[in-house]
Amino acid sequence: MTKERFRKQVVVVLVYNLALTAVLIALDPKGDWVLRVRNALPLLIALPAAWLVECFRRRKAYNDEVSDLYKTVVEDVQCALRYTRRRDPTASEYYDALQKLSCSIDKLRAHFKNYKFEDYEPGLYPVEGLKTTYAWIEHLGGGEGWLGEKTANDTRSAILFIWQNKIREPLLSELKRIELTKRASPYLGDEDWRAPPSKAFAEERQI
Repeated sequence: MTKERFRKQVVVVLVYNLALTAVLIALDPKGDWVLRVRNALPLLIALPAAWLVECFRRRKAYNDEVSDLYKTVVEDVQCALRYTRRRDPTASEYYDALQKLSCSIDKLRAHFKNYKFEDYEPGLYPVEGLKTTYAWIEHLGGGEGWLGEKTANDTRSAILFIWQNKIREPLLSELKRIELTKRASPYLGDEDWRAPPSKAFAEERQI
């Protein structure tokens, strides 16, 4: 169950409970209807409560599935980035990178429906950035068809941009995330943020 749909279901249950409370208050306490409602009250309360529990279960299951899917996409996009750093990659490495991306594309297709788009019957693919990444690797080529280091560098830059802006954010928006209890960052004024570097590292970096 997506975050948006989960919120709608919770709102519906809350509105139902408020409406039920208002009806009980409005009914004549000595009338026949209030007695009937009170007799049916356990059922009137149990049904929405059971549905709310089911919504929480579906939301958790959905969150777990998207989390696993996100990990798969991360691995396959990183595989594509590693491929762009290879020098004279073989045709086998090329097809392996394409295969991983192709699998991720279809896993997303199996999990998310296409967006409805005007009169275009198939709709739009939910995370188009993944297909664009595939197209960049396909263009770069491999083996005898490899287009060279410059194109590989351009491909890597493009994939990094697509990953950060067109793949990662859409998927993370579906996950329930929390802030860490303890935060550590050099931007928070932590003077002891950096550990003392080794002598070799200090000489190389001229620290």
